[in-house]
Amino acid sequence: MTSGTDESYPRFRPVADVGVMVEFGQTISDEVHAAVLTLDKALAANPFHGFTEAVPAYCSLFVGYDPLLAEFAIV
Repeated sequence: MTSGTDESYPRFRPVADVGVMVEFGQTISDEVHAAVLTLDKALAANPFHGFTEAVPAYCSLFVGYDPLLAEFAIV
């Protein structure tokens, strides 16, 4: 999925040692928001070991985890 630029999505950015921000684009659109909600629902249905929370926004999803149980590289 792209946002009309040369950048690839989704992008994964660490948030300290407790989470990852999954970015699906830079502009608000139905397609981008649907991707956010799809990942949010998938995590709710099948959370990984150490998962703590998912916080959806229009273009991204924060995925929180316990750093004692999981790490960015495996999330």
